Amino acid sequence: GFLLLALSLLVGRGALLLFGRRRASFIEGGVGIAVLVLGCSVAIRLPGREKTSLALIVLLALGAAAVLLWKRDRVLGPNVGIAIAPAFVTVLLVSFPFLSSGHLGLPGVGVNNDMAMHLVFAEWLIEPVGATPPGILQGYPIGPQALVTTLTWALGSEPLRGFVGLILAIPVLIAIASLAILRDLRPGARILGAAFVPVAYLSASVLGIAGFKEQLMALWLICTAIALREISRRGEGRVAMVLAIVAMCGGAIAAYSYPGLAWILGAAAAWALFELLRIRREGPPGRAREVIREALPVLGVVGGLLLVVALSQFNRIREFLEADAFGIVTETSSKLRYTIQPFEALGSWPSGNWLLGRGDVEAWWLFGALGVAALAYAVAWAVRRGELALLGALAAAAAIYVATAIVGDR
Repeated sequence: GFLLLALSLLVGRGALLLFGRRRASFIEGGVGIAVLVLGCSVAIRLPGREKTSLALIVLLALGAAAVLLWKRDRVLGPNVGIAIAPAFVTVLLVSFPFLSSGHLGLPGVGVNNDMAMHLVFAEWLIEPVGATPPGILQGYPIGPQALVTTLTWALGSEPLRGFVGLILAIPVLIAIASLAILRDLRPGARILGAAFVPVAYLSASVLGIAGFKEQLMALWLICTAIALREISRRGEGRVAMVLAIVAMCGGAIAAYSYPGLAWILGAAAAWALFELLRIRREGPPGRAREVIREALPVLGVVGGLLLVVALSQFNRIREFLEADAFGIVTETSSKLRYTIQPFEALGSWPSGNWLLGRGDVEAWWLFGALGVAALAYAVAWAVRRGELALLGALAAAAAIYVATAIVGDR
């Protein structure tokens, strides 16, 4: 887990610094792990398999280190130093299940055992002998599995321990990224607030059943909102922020196939709409049209880069479509088949199993009301401060939830 954290932060910092972002943005880890997931998903399918994938990781790490030395802008100073405390607190919080049980293993197997499939994939990626796992034949995305497999093979360890490391690392990256939104708080409140983001009810519940793909998407959605926020503020490194979003789109495809783009591109689209409405309201007549014309070349370049990223996953996406894997998920008893109770997503829900809905919760309406009140306050805060990127991410997530509910009820 610590190796994965270090690699993600190093690769992400090197990439953003190379393209002009000198100040710490706190999304470095999210960008870095996206690059690693995307790169390993391609490299592990090339001749040499895990050896080729490991070589790519080494090259990315060495390249990032070279950029830091070349730019002489190392990841030090007060902006980054504050990340140490929430990272430590987060590690402590997510380690409670392991500390209480006295051993390091996969949590929640009795509730949901999807990890068995991921372990089969990991073993097959190292030694592709015998029958190919059905999920692989159906184009199931293998980016996170490829990254975990490569690192555990290099360390001479077991894939199981690698997945545990990934499960522990992602919340830390989420906590670090959350620091960007909490810049105006006092240090103590900022540290605690950032540490609590990745262990909110739904996030903790997913971790409780050894879920890592959902956590990765949450990380990339948060980092996308932060990158859009930086772009709208016209700060330094805007090109780096745009490329960071492209990289996270690549990571989402490698982890979730093409449906993974919905959250990131949906957040970007909602943010763009909100920005245009703001410009139309506050700016001179015709300014919104000028902004659209100015943005078209950038959108063209971004679209081209997204196409290249998608082409790197072309075979997996094609197999995913041909197998109707999306339909398989929505028509079976998968945990993604049915939407959760909306109140469960609001952080105040006294249940140990989010899959049960409100069936095991007394006075669920009270906890739902607390969640709605907190959400209303947060939305009002974001509107008052003009946090259009955060509102865009929320709008995209809400739209996807509604769409999922419609599909699930059919």
